[in-house]
Amino acid sequence: MCGITGYYLFKSDSSLNQEVLKKMSDKIAHRGPDYQGVFTNEKVGLAHNRLSIIDLSADANQPMVYENLSIIFNGEIYNFIDLKKQLIAEGFHFKTRSDTEVILVAYKKWGIKAFEKLNGIFAFSIYDSILDEMIIVRDRFGVKPLYYQQTESSIIFSSEIKAILASGEVDKSMNYQSLYEYMWFVSPMGTNTIYSSVEKVAPGEYIHIKNNQLSKHQYWNIDFNKTLIVSEDEAVNNIRILLEKAVERQLVSDVPVSVFLSGGIDSSAITSFAAKHYSKQLHSYSVEFDFNRHGNSELAMAKIIAEKNNTLHHEVMVSSKNLEDVVSLLAYHHDEPFADAANIPLYLLTKTLKKDIKVVLQGDGGDELFGGYRYYNLMNNSSNYFLPALFFKYTLGQLNLGNETFQKFKRISNSMSERDLAEQVGLIITGATHYNKPISCLSKSIQEECKKHDPFEALKSISDYKNVKDKLQYLHWVDLKTILPNDYLEKVDKSTMANSIEVRVPFLDYELADYVMSLSGKMKLKNGEKKYLLKKALRGIVPDTILDAPKRGFGVPCDIWLRTGLNKMMKEVLNDQSIVNSGLFNYQMLNHKIKEHDSKKANHGMELWRCFNLALWYKQYMV
Repeated sequence: MCGITGYYLFKSDSSLNQEVLKKMSDKIAHRGPDYQGVFTNEKVGLAHNRLSIIDLSADANQPMVYENLSIIFNGEIYNFIDLKKQLIAEGFHFKTRSDTEVILVAYKKWGIKAFEKLNGIFAFSIYDSILDEMIIVRDRFGVKPLYYQQTESSIIFSSEIKAILASGEVDKSMNYQSLYEYMWFVSPMGTNTIYSSVEKVAPGEYIHIKNNQLSKHQYWNIDFNKTLIVSEDEAVNNIRILLEKAVERQLVSDVPVSVFLSGGIDSSAITSFAAKHYSKQLHSYSVEFDFNRHGNSELAMAKIIAEKNNTLHHEVMVSSKNLEDVVSLLAYHHDEPFADAANIPLYLLTKTLKKDIKVVLQGDGGDELFGGYRYYNLMNNSSNYFLPALFFKYTLGQLNLGNETFQKFKRISNSMSERDLAEQVGLIITGATHYNKPISCLSKSIQEECKKHDPFEALKSISDYKNVKDKLQYLHWVDLKTILPNDYLEKVDKSTMANSIEVRVPFLDYELADYVMSLSGKMKLKNGEKKYLLKKALRGIVPDTILDAPKRGFGVPCDIWLRTGLNKMMKEVLNDQSIVNSGLFNYQMLNHKIKEHDSKKANHGMELWRCFNLALWYKQYMV
């Protein structure tokens, strides 16, 4: 796992050069502390910060050249050994043991068709010096980030926006579509970023640069309207086989591989399969945070799995001391406003373990594939809830009682009575409402700019979503294509790569995902049981005590922190003169909500956390 950055020049009078490229690459040195390589010619600049995982020798350093092709690559290709065998049979020769060289040779042989053959997590760029063209590619689910900016004179791209900003070429005007999405979802959705001039390469997409023109192409997508007709037993058997193969594939490494073991279904499954196929005794790590608000310690359940699979198990205790430094540092690493507070425990855990581990497996994607969230049951019964929700919305829903249970029913009725499917899903996921938009603390002028846009635009980007037959499948699609890459995987990448640790996610193996997404939503959520198929596939592998245990939430207590340890910092940041002058906030409303929150008259924790992190980002990147 690494960091990449580079440029392609349309005009020779650009200010981009090797010195600027080195400055850009230095900004993401944390992603790859083992080696930095830089290459430039009159048209192209490529820079790479390496975290050595496969082929630790200097032969595998990047940028890597194969005949007329040059590459910088961030990620891992899990099936590279099989691809290498195919290419050797075709007469190709290799100089290294790295997966990087396999990508180059595969591209030489198959061109863009090579991307479909890669099973892994990746963001890379290949430059062809003969054809004078460049390809920029991102993996299917967007596990690895990739950003770019196009101007009249150049294309600049990188694993992190901060490297693009370091070029000095960025127009930092704010994208209000992204700001609106952030206030609803905790992060910008779709391919927009908070900067109007900077975009994301979409998951499953490649960008082709040729003759001073940029074109976008999708090489993979989920066909959510494709439904495979199979028996339940056949589906269960195939899921078990595909998940085990995915875990086995992702153990390929020339450094030790570990697992994060929470004691939940997903991490228990990964640990069980990994321990079976790993050539050494597997290290597993469980964590206890001093701020676990629900008191649902994962240690006891994790220990059951660790003992069953004979892992070398570690229980890690993590403290929330010096939170001020952590939230400020994470605002820096995300480059954009980001308000999923679960980035804090992940950062603290990997910071604690950075001297002990380099590669770790964890369970992201299981809930999105198999329907593990509570709102899947809401969607499953949406037709039954519609009329009662409509009645509540227009009768009792007009009241504004402070009771938390009443407010919860009010939010649910607002979403369940929504006729537009994308908006209904957006309201279910965010827990927000149209009558109380989560932008009340922004200034009136900023609110007006936001309201020119649609916070659910990314959810509506699916073709013909209004005619979807399987609403559960559409919900899976939204989770996998918008929420997962832009929130959860963004959280994982930036929080862990800040500590130079690679996280692998076996549930997002594309062979497994393709198969699971071809099954009907009703099959995956049979009789309202979340993760029904996955649980059945894991019987006999994961103990029933784990499979049948209620889902244990882990709530990061940001609302409590804003009343206690972070209260002073929040007020200082929000009242910093640079933030006051920015015109971002309506201070009459903001101070009113802070006062209510401080006195516990109301819980405005989520909205204030968004405002706090927005201000932290603005102060670091826009002043």
